[in-house]
Amino acid sequence: MKTPSFSLPIGARLYHQQFRLAAIFCLSVLCALTLISTLLFWQQRSAALRQEVQILASNLGDHLITGDLRAIQNQALNASNYSHWESVTVVGREGKTVVAWANGNLIAPESVRLTSVMTGLRLRQTFSVQVLQTPITDSGGLRGQLRVEVSMLPVWQFGGILFLAGLPFAALLGWLLVRWMVVQQLKQPDMRDRFATLGAEILSSTPAEFDAFIRAEMAKWEKVIKASGMRMN
Repeated sequence: MKTPSFSLPIGARLYHQQFRLAAIFCLSVLCALTLISTLLFWQQRSAALRQEVQILASNLGDHLITGDLRAIQNQALNASNYSHWESVTVVGREGKTVVAWANGNLIAPESVRLTSVMTGLRLRQTFSVQVLQTPITDSGGLRGQLRVEVSMLPVWQFGGILFLAGLPFAALLGWLLVRWMVVQQLKQPDMRDRFATLGAEILSSTPAEFDAFIRAEMAKWEKVIKASGMRMN
């Protein structure tokens, strides 16, 4: 594609106008793709979290029946190996907290209480955490409640990295789009007429062609100047 060069103010304004439009378009596309990809990643991650929480609740059911506190603690602490899990709370059928940990450390059970009882898995979303709460059941019915808090940091990291990785491609697309938009604009008859009123003719060329043109003009006028005997005072 041939690239137009501007030295007149009207040409510079045209270029800047198309540059702004291309920048807005490319950034909008990048933001939209980043948002869609982040939402898909969040949905996939949420599905995996639901499965992990349900597995943990299933494993805790038998231990709640037998009242094996050590086994319940081990199961809950083993869950800290899951990436970005921030806290786990296990509540018995009577509503009393059996085991609770936050950031990998056991905390006093009496300091944590659940105010609601879930009959099915529930996911609550905030900007910083995902909160999953599910009943712990077996063939005998409801045995307790399990509440898990998981950091949202991986989701925002994924979106940020994806956006930054897409910036070079958006810049390249914007540069190509600006060139195409300017060339198309300069082909319009009214634009050619505007330049003609300023005594200018629109020509497009590659950088190499423009350099060759300048060199040829310099050589041509050098001969004319020497033949006329003109000298610079």
